[in-house]
Amino acid sequence: MKKAISLLVLALFATAVFAQEFTVTGEMKTGILWTKYEDQLNNPKEDTIPGSKDDAGTGPGRFRMNTDFFLPDLNVGFKFRINWENWNLSGDIGQAPAWSYAFGYAKFLDRQVTMSFGRLGDSPWGTGGPEMWQELESVANTGGIRFEVEPHAVPGLNVGFVLNGFNGTREAWGQKAVPLYQYLAESVVGASYTSEWFLARAAIRFDSPVDNSSSRDTDGYDGEEVVYRVEEYMLNRYVPGLQLWAMGYIYGIGASKDNRAFFKTQNWLYAQYNPELFTAQVRFGLDAVQNMNTLHIKPSFYFKFFNNLLQAGASFEYTRYFFSVDNTYKNSWYHIIELRPLVQVNISSNIYAALEYSFMRQYQSYYGTAYETGGLEPIVQSQWFNIRVGISF
Repeated sequence: MKKAISLLVLALFATAVFAQEFTVTGEMKTGILWTKYEDQLNNPKEDTIPGSKDDAGTGPGRFRMNTDFFLPDLNVGFKFRINWENWNLSGDIGQAPAWSYAFGYAKFLDRQVTMSFGRLGDSPWGTGGPEMWQELESVANTGGIRFEVEPHAVPGLNVGFVLNGFNGTREAWGQKAVPLYQYLAESVVGASYTSEWFLARAAIRFDSPVDNSSSRDTDGYDGEEVVYRVEEYMLNRYVPGLQLWAMGYIYGIGASKDNRAFFKTQNWLYAQYNPELFTAQVRFGLDAVQNMNTLHIKPSFYFKFFNNLLQAGASFEYTRYFFSVDNTYKNSWYHIIELRPLVQVNISSNIYAALEYSFMRQYQSYYGTAYETGGLEPIVQSQWFNIRVGISF
């Protein structure tokens, strides 16, 4: 581990010396997290551990570094992202960082064509978050080759395709031969367009019968996957700080009969107003899987004091399930509610310290469980308090 880090530092130093276009960005987040869980079946559970609730994973924190190195004279470069979230604090060296993506790229024809190859990521056709970070060509444990075309004749347009590995298990396929056309059937096609008025991008991943999303006794098509994102830039011209955008993911289009139960779709719509004195946002989410739809409503409001030195406000989450076959408690107008007040000090534009508290109530499965047997309300009440700091660069 120490040797690998030393080699990485030397490589970055050498890159910084000779590169003409070299950027490094990233973040470091950690903190102290107190949690408490209560229900009617068990004694309350309370714990204090290192951690950050600011989109920093489930471990003690997150170290992330994104690197883009480009040699303009040769029109070649590489990109990689390192994530380190699961720190092994009981060991001497901890766990190795995870490479979210690591690929080289080359540009041709006056930089109108880009070819990327390796463990792909940083997709020009992904959803881009928040709430959802989907990139169809980013597949664990396999690589790919991505071709992008950005014609000078149509500024803002990016179209292309990806030759990519299988994104599921091949156990059901067994020992049968895998023809080349079945491998090519796992390709991704994507397009995006950015103008002064809007952004739109989408991608589709095709599927072959060779792999399945989970191990089953039969082979068959899981179906195509689709992602999309749209943003408007017009409202900000008339009401500065006002913005709307949406994104979504669909899985299982055209799936074979045995696999239709795995169809799902996730969609989010965002509205935000961000003037000088406050930030107000609301997120609407709708998920659909077999026998269940889920509605999410997440409003938030934060005041900005002293030129954004201090932020104070709260977010709220309302989640409700809609079942065709219901196995959850029905006598409630919600399934999850959560209130999260926050106070944050922005020490600089890239350094902050924050205090956040969460109070959440969540209904569990009821019928056929110990809750029903005991005549108890199937609800878990949880609280947490997070003291955290973060640096971005």
